[in-house]
Amino acid sequence: MLDDSSLLNLKAVEGGKSRIVNDSIDPVYEKRIYFSVFPSVIGNLLVAYTEHAIRMIDISDDVDFLKDRIRSEFPGSEKVEISGNLELKKGIEAFISGEDVKFNLKVDGTPFELEVWSALLDVPYGQTVSYSEIAKRIGKPRAVRAVANACAKNPIPLIIPCHRIIRKSGGLGGYGPGIEKKIALLEIEGSYTPKTLN
Repeated sequence: MLDDSSLLNLKAVEGGKSRIVNDSIDPVYEKRIYFSVFPSVIGNLLVAYTEHAIRMIDISDDVDFLKDRIRSEFPGSEKVEISGNLELKKGIEAFISGEDVKFNLKVDGTPFELEVWSALLDVPYGQTVSYSEIAKRIGKPRAVRAVANACAKNPIPLIIPCHRIIRKSGGLGGYGPGIEKKIALLEIEGSYTPKTLN
């Protein structure tokens, strides 16, 4: 069973940025997916992970919804709930508060989606950029709508910070866990202004 002592490759580490490590993780670790649900300042967090990388995050005020969701994810993998995962909880809380921490991430997506999600990891805490700016950064300036769709499919919101991506007009745009969660995160990071309600 996974415990805090075996989370050295997973927990938050000071310095750098979170990174997508799809190519460096043996598929054998996908046979068992661990998950933890714990409260945070933005609502209850579901974090699904292997011994080497975070695989999914969801945010909801409804714990039962989160536990029901994990049962439908990762078909073919055994799901094991780990309660009281203090290292992971502390790492996530540190990330939310703006501490310089990073996580290993493994995500399933198309090459385009992976490109977008990698670009999102370069958006610093406390800053926002537009969907069109992300499209420019990945060399596809006309793919603004596709960038927005990739953000909507982001399986690890919060750590892959799609909440920092807004419309060019200043409007909020969308957010999978809900607009109120996006506002809460931007307020915590100090990058929310009333114009984002447009």
